[in-house]
Amino acid sequence: MCGILGIYRKGGLRPDDIRMGASALDRMRHRGPDGAGMSLVNVETGDQRRVRLKDTPQEVPTDVPLSDFEPCGEDLLLGHRRLSIFDLSSNGHQPMSDSQGNQVSFNGEIYNFLEIRNELQEKGEKFHTGTDTEVLLAAYRTWGPDCLQKFNGMWAILLYDAADKRLLVSVDRIGEKQLYVCQSGDLLVFASEIKAIEKVVGDQLTLNQSSLQNFLAFGSIDVSEATLWNEIRRFPAGHFACAHPAEFASDPILPYWQIPLEVKRYHSVQEAADTLRSLLDDSIRLRMRSDVPWGTTLSGGLDSSSIIYAAKSIRNKEGVHSPIHTFTAVFPGQKGDESSFVKLIEGDIGTHARYVNPLNEFSMADFERFLDHQDLPVVSTSMYAQWSVMKLVGASEVKVLLDGQGGDELFGGYHHHAYKLGRALLLSGKIRAFNRLVEEFSSLKGIPAATVRKYVWDDVKLYLRMKAGYQLPGPPEATAWNKALSLQSVLIQDLKSWVMPMLLRYEDRNSMAFSVEARLPFLDYRIVEFAMQLPDHYKIHEGWQKYILRLAMPELPEAIRWRKDKKGFTTPHEEWIQLHKKEFLALADVVRQHGILSPIKPSEPIRMNESQLFRMASLGFWLQKSARA
Repeated sequence: MCGILGIYRKGGLRPDDIRMGASALDRMRHRGPDGAGMSLVNVETGDQRRVRLKDTPQEVPTDVPLSDFEPCGEDLLLGHRRLSIFDLSSNGHQPMSDSQGNQVSFNGEIYNFLEIRNELQEKGEKFHTGTDTEVLLAAYRTWGPDCLQKFNGMWAILLYDAADKRLLVSVDRIGEKQLYVCQSGDLLVFASEIKAIEKVVGDQLTLNQSSLQNFLAFGSIDVSEATLWNEIRRFPAGHFACAHPAEFASDPILPYWQIPLEVKRYHSVQEAADTLRSLLDDSIRLRMRSDVPWGTTLSGGLDSSSIIYAAKSIRNKEGVHSPIHTFTAVFPGQKGDESSFVKLIEGDIGTHARYVNPLNEFSMADFERFLDHQDLPVVSTSMYAQWSVMKLVGASEVKVLLDGQGGDELFGGYHHHAYKLGRALLLSGKIRAFNRLVEEFSSLKGIPAATVRKYVWDDVKLYLRMKAGYQLPGPPEATAWNKALSLQSVLIQDLKSWVMPMLLRYEDRNSMAFSVEARLPFLDYRIVEFAMQLPDHYKIHEGWQKYILRLAMPELPEAIRWRKDKKGFTTPHEEWIQLHKKEFLALADVVRQHGILSPIKPSEPIRMNESQLFRMASLGFWLQKSARA
């Protein structure tokens, strides 16, 4: 888990490019406090030099210190900040090169690298480190870009192919590790975080007005590859490019993985649940691999509880019985507090538990630090609650954290999934099944059946209007999400654009702000493929959402396994905003000063609800920060 940087300038790098590259790596130091590296490459000749930076380990050989650098025809820079997880020695230093002159700067983890290494050793490959990075290079030498099909992990990769004079660029299947791209004139820049690109290109960036308006009006962010800068885009998940850097803008970016759509049939839902449990156990087993201490987040909900109980079972089989480190956000006496469920687990299996109350810890200075790390605005205080948990982890000995992100998106955990399933039943003429769903869901959730029916019928009317040509305001992804006919289609939209990309940015930035590697067992691509091929009624059954996961985890306490409420990462949002309204209004006013809210006159007060105010304040800080980037 690291921070990566790539800079290509057609015609050759300039001294300022190198200095700005070093500054960009410094800006991502939180992603990799264990070392920094920079390699310079002449793409045509293959000539390479290593530049010594202030954080380059002394034992790593280099060719020239940054202070003495003068360009010698190099046009490609690869930079890296290292967070040591496997092979903590300097053998894992990056950018890493091989005997063929290939160079890689790699962010993430290939969890199945030991299995791939064994396969490559049978083909005659020899290894000198305990890193997955060395396995990546060997896999590329053996299979080329097809090596991506073999990886089970999360990654953003910049790999220079010396023989073919190409740059391989790739992001993992789901987009757990983001990579941003900026094309500006003869300059091409890649980085793990937007703030690093801002360091390199500076005042060449212009605001994307469409993205700004969509965020303010609808809270839409990260729903496409577009960012709030016209010149910076997010590299698409599950894709790769392999091209000469000078031709990157015109060469295609190709998918190497797509979500399978054919629904599989099982003899019973229990058979499918047993398959899920086997997949989840193996996903967790792989993600427990680490040369540093690991732990888990624990909310007391179904997803995080499933992970810790499965992890406990795996460790018991291995003869390991020490308590697992857990980290939890609590809000004593407040709406959204789940500490009673966490205490239940703590008493049941024993954990090394740590707690934080984000509301008590909150300060505007810390909030602004949180926003700075996010690189883009955020939509609610729940992201700050996650930040507080990651800060708690960062102050501990734990460096790797297993988290339950993804369970809702895969198995229908949100209320809107039940409503979309109801719409699908109505539109397919299954009235009896629809009525049964309404009664069961409303009974479990304590929502009046009439309210559930109204939600679904309103959704049906909107769908029919759009089929007749009505254009929904907001980004195109909103229309695609609302037009998704089946529950499966809605879940895919949630995963690819509407929900998951935003949550993954929060996860990555919050964890890496404290040099913590977050791993997401539910987003193992095998579980994603399995989930998306399940029949809808295995996910929502008799009103129970994530039904198949409940069946897969029989050892969970019944109070958690059959919890009726769905809280997610809930926070006392309204109270939070009211406590600090003056500060939030001051940040929100920055948006008006930038002329983005043209309908509001400067003399008029800003009137909005708490959610709108939070978005305005978040954007206001981002605009302030961008002005001084």
